[in-house]
Amino acid sequence: MTVLGLLKKAGCLALVFMFSLQAKADIQHVVFLWLKVETPQATKSKIIEESIALKSLSMVKHVSAGYALSSERSIVDDSYDIGIIFEFASQADLAEFLVHPAHQTLVAQTVKPALDKILVYDIKE
Repeated sequence: MTVLGLLKKAGCLALVFMFSLQAKADIQHVVFLWLKVETPQATKSKIIEESIALKSLSMVKHVSAGYALSSERSIVDDSYDIGIIFEFASQADLAEFLVHPAHQTLVAQTVKPALDKILVYDIKE
């Protein structure tokens, strides 16, 4: 039996709904930010908070954001400051998100002034 089937059988309708939404997120927009050394903690927190707030946009299925996890493993790049993952149901939703005024404002007013380097990976499931 699938996870979705088990949730249905257990009567966890809210979890079924959330699982179904996440299952339809076929595009991940993964963003890594390296910030200027002098960037205050308050600005870092604001970038994370405002990124997560973008989940209120209709085309965004899910957002996760946080700080790099320090690692001793040589294969792990933990040199970035903030990582953000946005999930979308389609490539069209991603394209709509990229030009949305809320996204554009976050990038222009909060991210770019603090930015030293950025890497973005778009992944299709």
